[in-house]
Amino acid sequence: MRFLLLLLIPLTLLCSASVEPSPLQNHSFASSIGYKAGDTVVTIPADIRHIPPFAFFDCKSLRHVVFPRNSKCTSIGEYAFAGCENLSEISIPTGVTEIREGTFRECSSLRRINLPKKLKDIKSFAFIYCELLDSVALPQGLTHIGLNAFCRDLSLSEIYIPDSVIEIESYAFADCMSLTSARLPNNSRMLGELIFNGCSSMTLLSQPSQTPPAFDCDSFIFSPADTTAYKRCRLIVPPTAIPYYQSAQGWSLFFDN
Repeated sequence: MRFLLLLLIPLTLLCSASVEPSPLQNHSFASSIGYKAGDTVVTIPADIRHIPPFAFFDCKSLRHVVFPRNSKCTSIGEYAFAGCENLSEISIPTGVTEIREGTFRECSSLRRINLPKKLKDIKSFAFIYCELLDSVALPQGLTHIGLNAFCRDLSLSEIYIPDSVIEIESYAFADCMSLTSARLPNNSRMLGELIFNGCSSMTLLSQPSQTPPAFDCDSFIFSPADTTAYKRCRLIVPPTAIPYYQSAQGWSLFFDN
């Protein structure tokens, strides 16, 4: 089955679902390129253009995925590496422009991922529960970060979101409990609900836009009930824009404490 989650479901449920077996699971691709159950390394042939959905789903022994420098791969399917709990590092080929839904979901040992410069889109649940991922360099040119994309990445310490990003969906970085600082893009595009909710270590948030972005469903950065979050986290905005943020829905909570 697909992982279809409604925004109305509480955050605790959005971040708690585990990867389950799917009828779309497609290990035939893995077999066709020589991967066998128990292998720790797989090399993707250079002439492969597409890795199908669920290709290496739940391959728990897999530690390394190698793409040759001349890889022609431009597409990696949904949940292709989801549940690969021992995968520690991967470099995405330069031709890939999107990380699809759940591609690296629950890769709990993933520490480092090199994203291509041409990447435009990170879909929902792409890196959810990647608990050891401590840094991510989002490329200039990225335009979209999906629902729960980095939710509960417990080691992520800081995030810089480039100005090219025009959509950040709800809970994108929720429950990243080691996240101390974040920089939002310099534009006034609408932000998703509670994108940093549960980020209990965050002390600095930078929003360079002169105009305060609105929030989807009249939401907030953190839950309005989490008053300690607004006391702990310092909001940095352009000095001339402070009065606008002080009166803007969702942003005014930073000034009420």
